[in-house]
Amino acid sequence: MPKEAVKGNRCRFVGGTHAGKTGWYDTANPKTPRMTYVIVSEDGGNLTTRVRSEFVQDYNEPACFAEAALYQHPDLIHAMNKLCKGLAECHLDEYNQSVINATFKAKLQRAIIRNTGPSARYRYVEYHGDGSVTL
Repeated sequence: MPKEAVKGNRCRFVGGTHAGKTGWYDTANPKTPRMTYVIVSEDGGNLTTRVRSEFVQDYNEPACFAEAALYQHPDLIHAMNKLCKGLAECHLDEYNQSVINATFKAKLQRAIIRNTGPSARYRYVEYHGDGSVTL
């Protein structure tokens, strides 16, 4: 049975039920390879629970607009994680990793160019330029 929760370092949730929210690591309960005990910041207070370790990351203020976009749209991080997992199964060496990086960069640039005009889709990102962001 878990011990009484103790707030540790801040964290943010990038997947699962609490995606997009922030909270704290629960230092009173040990982390396992697959599960992490956390305290989730909810509208009505705090919720103590455990989540899959891949769905929680250390909380850092975004250093740039791109980081703010990823923090505010955790589905994008989830898609990136899924892509990276699949590529990791290919056992890519350092040279091939650089080829993947270049391919991804080119595809992202093409997608940005195509996402213009009246049919373009936009996601709202709030970034203040000083590292602070509203989630």
